[in-house]
Amino acid sequence: MSPAARPALLQVRALATTLRPPLGLGGGAPGFGLKDISFSVAPGATVALLGQNGAGKTTLLRLLAGVYRPQGGVISAHGRVGPVIGWTPLFSAELTPREHVRAYGMVAGVALDVDDVIHRAGLDAVAQRPVRLLSAGEQARLALAPGLAVPADLYLLDEGLSLCDPAYRAAAIAFLRRRADEGAAVILAGQDLLCARALCSRGLLLERGRLIADTDLDTAIAVFTAPSAEGDPTRTVVIESVEVQPVIPGAGERIDVRCRVRTGPGAFALLVALKRPGGPGRAGGGAVLFSSRCIFSQEDHGDTRPARTLAVGIPASALPQGRYQIAVAVTDSRGVPLAIREDGAFMPEPQTPRDGPSPLSPLPDSSISLSTSATSVARSWDFDP
Repeated sequence: MSPAARPALLQVRALATTLRPPLGLGGGAPGFGLKDISFSVAPGATVALLGQNGAGKTTLLRLLAGVYRPQGGVISAHGRVGPVIGWTPLFSAELTPREHVRAYGMVAGVALDVDDVIHRAGLDAVAQRPVRLLSAGEQARLALAPGLAVPADLYLLDEGLSLCDPAYRAAAIAFLRRRADEGAAVILAGQDLLCARALCSRGLLLERGRLIADTDLDTAIAVFTAPSAEGDPTRTVVIESVEVQPVIPGAGERIDVRCRVRTGPGAFALLVALKRPGGPGRAGGGAVLFSSRCIFSQEDHGDTRPARTLAVGIPASALPQGRYQIAVAVTDSRGVPLAIREDGAFMPEPQTPRDGPSPLSPLPDSSISLSTSATSVARSWDFDP
């Protein structure tokens, strides 16, 4: 039976609950609640659960996973609902990754292949170290990998993908896409629009505990990223140019991208994605292959907005020959896009010598330099051409 012909994996009707602080700790503050939440999830669905901090995303996922009990409404699941996968506290900082995976399997009630989970997380070299000695990225992979290994028909992810390095994030998204093709469903909660674009086609938008939008992803993001109040200095953002270093296919090199940007004062993120150009209906058309990001801030310089050049690397290991596109966006600290560039393409240079120009030297003709016309602030943005 095809996924479209199967009944809904999840049905939520008039869900309501209130979370109150423990007695004596809340100071009389009112509790947070979800109110009248209703939606369904079909087999093969990939859903982004969007909302500001405190909107109720994590609370809703925990209700769906059975961590919390609803005080009203109905949750009907037809299939295996996985645990909430995200940046969860580890069992103990003194455990090794292998011990952590074993403990996770015991708590989840499943027999996990420890060696396979460790290998897929890329933690073979540190599998015997205490977790406290792992880097933040390694701990992020350790938090996600066991949850993805638990057999499930409905995967619930809470922010976790955005904390991982680009290569593992791409592998995890590819796994979730494959499971969706097989009839599983995915709900990805968070504010990372890059991950949402790469994985999801539908959007649910929460605001103060209420579901205010259940629609396609473009529309949900458009509502979520509605412009801030006029006069906000973060809105004055321009991506002046983008330059790409030529790449040797299969050489394991990285794609060095230099972006020249002007912003007002504040904290920002630069997102860079490598994708195959193409439209709907083409195999792989528009699919994001790798992505990377960097965080930067700009001091207040009064009426001037000085330009700065930021360098970002995207892994290009075993990059097959063909045409590729570089998409660039600048977001504010909440992930709201402020400027976008996706109007350039390049092809790997098979004859580029290894002693060619450095990533920070002037680029040859085989690279691209996007036009310097400013991109206006968008209410929504898409990595698909």
